[in-house]
Amino acid sequence: MEKLQNIVKSLPHMSKDIVDDTIHEKVLSYLSEYASQGPKTVVKFIEWDILDIIRSCIMRVHEDYRIMALSIRFLARLLANDDRHHTPLFSQLHTNYMGILHFILDNVFNEEALMRLSCIEALEQIVIYNLGAKWFLESNKSHQIVAKCFDDSSTYVTVTASKLLLTIINNCSLFAKLSLTTNWKNTETQDALMDSLITSLDLFNKINQFAFDSSVDIRRRLEALQIIWELVNSRTNNAIEFIKQGHLLNRLNVLLTDPDRNIRARANDILCIVLDWVPDPISLFKRSGSLDTKDSVTETLNYIINDFVFPLWNTDSSFEMITMAVNVLESSIKLVERVSKGKII
Repeated sequence: MEKLQNIVKSLPHMSKDIVDDTIHEKVLSYLSEYASQGPKTVVKFIEWDILDIIRSCIMRVHEDYRIMALSIRFLARLLANDDRHHTPLFSQLHTNYMGILHFILDNVFNEEALMRLSCIEALEQIVIYNLGAKWFLESNKSHQIVAKCFDDSSTYVTVTASKLLLTIINNCSLFAKLSLTTNWKNTETQDALMDSLITSLDLFNKINQFAFDSSVDIRRRLEALQIIWELVNSRTNNAIEFIKQGHLLNRLNVLLTDPDRNIRARANDILCIVLDWVPDPISLFKRSGSLDTKDSVTETLNYIINDFVFPLWNTDSSFEMITMAVNVLESSIKLVERVSKGKII
């Protein structure tokens, strides 16, 4: 542990003349390995005054964005492993180190993509806490920051912002109330944050517009599909209810015949995940799905054949569309496998 402590204390003094950027990644990986050991190790970092060290890293006279990004990303790793009940690290951060929080907010808009990414990674952990969600909402920057999942020059940043949105969705109770989730926890602060984002960003309409409007730039369409992919891949009831409320998959079949190969492939990725685990897949494709589970399986398969596969055969009989039809049929096997394994009926 002495070696670890020495590395932690030396973070503010890393040379800005280091040419090899992978050194910073290796240091982060080394520190994260210890942080991932859980709350007891996080307490050890607290005893070493880790927040003072992080503050020193971001307040350096000779600024080096790589050191600042490293320290904020490490903070995110520590928060991810903080004791969720007693919250010793976050409580200190929120009470005594508000300067770090302000730094995170301000540098989401930094010109360096790595800085933007690191700050959003930290926010993804911060909003899990009630006080963190309240602080984020009251910052009046939450909608601008979450909007980065649609609009940032770096793909890494848009993906990270999508994960931030997903975290907010999964930690609110707005959608748990609508689903069959049992023992859901009322989270008024996270609910207020979620409601604010839906309203201020016109979230459902924006995702639909960017994903399904062929006149929109391909990059933005893929960013919107990334959000939907993150939702279905999270495999949570909250995410599914969010998709239902926004009708985000009602026109998935249209994307399978899209002229752009990347759009078609992403749409099929989403379909494959939905059929692999969603209890009632048809409810995501149609505004009113079957309530009977057995009927739902039959209806889903019929819907995929009639509305997904046949249009691909009939589009122009091109090799690309025939290949996509085969891919969709292969994705449908996921649903058949679930039935055969007794996971649906």
